[in-house]
Amino acid sequence: MIRRIAVPTPGEHVSVIYEKWKALGKDMPFALAIGTEPVIPFVAGMPVGENVSEADYIGALLGEPVDVVACETVALDVPATAEIIIEGTMSIKERIHEGPMGDYSGFLAVGAGAANPVFHVSAITYRNNPILPVVASGEPIEENHTCWGVGISSQVLWELRQAGFPVTMCFAPFQGAVHTLVITVAHAAVVATTHEKLVNDLAALLFHSRAGSVIPKIVLTTDDIDPTNVEELFWALSTMCHPVRDQYLFANEEIMPLVAYLEPEERKTARGAKMIYCCLPAEGTPPGHERIRSSFRHLWPKEIQEKVVANWKNYGFAD
Repeated sequence: MIRRIAVPTPGEHVSVIYEKWKALGKDMPFALAIGTEPVIPFVAGMPVGENVSEADYIGALLGEPVDVVACETVALDVPATAEIIIEGTMSIKERIHEGPMGDYSGFLAVGAGAANPVFHVSAITYRNNPILPVVASGEPIEENHTCWGVGISSQVLWELRQAGFPVTMCFAPFQGAVHTLVITVAHAAVVATTHEKLVNDLAALLFHSRAGSVIPKIVLTTDDIDPTNVEELFWALSTMCHPVRDQYLFANEEIMPLVAYLEPEERKTARGAKMIYCCLPAEGTPPGHERIRSSFRHLWPKEIQEKVVANWKNYGFAD
């Protein structure tokens, strides 16, 4: 017997499949593949749509099918290149409190949540001299934030493009522990509408999709801000977001129960507050008064920038 391997969080595929086995009155078979090809955990962390096969998705990325082998004791297939396989059944009746353990939010989840299903292990198979990859889950940056954050960002980007939203980039900064997503739009899209409409359109698309429902805090800005640059992002949030006009609160939205700031009742109902921070140029700015970034990269002529960079070491500075 082992404690929880995967969170049966409502709405996630593990939970959906688990509920179907409960309806049959049978324990759910499971197989945990440890030490797979790197693409597998990245796609496993992506909130792909319902009825989309992650195995097919991975095959499309690799340009060839994923090689699989049959488990020893359950009727499931697993990646043939995995280092270690743990297989067995997930009980529909037995429950036990887990932890304490580190969580992706960066805090120790001591006594948090209800009791969770018990996993009964029926076999462990492995390669010769197997490699056991280990992640110390907790404060950023660790693999929850890289694998999961990149997958969510790319899925949200695709969904917003499909819906016609004027998005140019999506990125969940690793330091935000998958609690913050930055979405950039072109300047032309901003002047063509109002902040309120852009924000409400974004919320309607994002908060009601499987991918967008995961991350509770959104920073919306123009694409002259690099969302992968945390220093630039913090500067934008500090100087461009009006404390009253540009903070849009959505008080009762579907939310991941593991989000760090939730109260006990919000965790139980999986509903809570989300926020969109609007860092777009102020509406009603008269011509000639647009926001211009005062930096060497944005203000100085290109030929001067190139000359300075080319002579940087000659000026006595290190690379």
